[in-house]
Amino acid sequence: MEELIDVLDENGNKTGEILTREQIHKKGLCHRIVVIAIIDEKGNILMQQRSKNKSKNPGKWDVASAGHVSSGQTSTEAAIRETLEEVGIKVKEKELEYIFTYKNKENVEEDYIDNQIYDCYIVKREQIELTDIKM
Repeated sequence: MEELIDVLDENGNKTGEILTREQIHKKGLCHRIVVIAIIDEKGNILMQQRSKNKSKNPGKWDVASAGHVSSGQTSTEAAIRETLEEVGIKVKEKELEYIFTYKNKENVEEDYIDNQIYDCYIVKREQIELTDIKM
């Protein structure tokens, strides 16, 4: 089953409409994304290279984890889920340090419009053990 996402107004409030990720991007509707940077005490940032098959920024380097907030989820719940899904790191809500929120709208391709509100977080760890990461 395809992921369902809450449609937001331009102020980030839920409109009550819930659509698939594909429908939201095709129509260019506003929705929420989480971005999580994992940093160790030396200032190293965990990065990953995006798949070359991605529509947006294929093959480019990005922070450890990012993704859509599923319908009914809070931003922090999505950040915890995405970090576990993408790098196999279990994060507790108290570890998430909210940094800022920003909006961006861009036409990525024909029939694919990003109209997103990004909630950005940092997770600080004493050290990042690369052997513990599960992609």
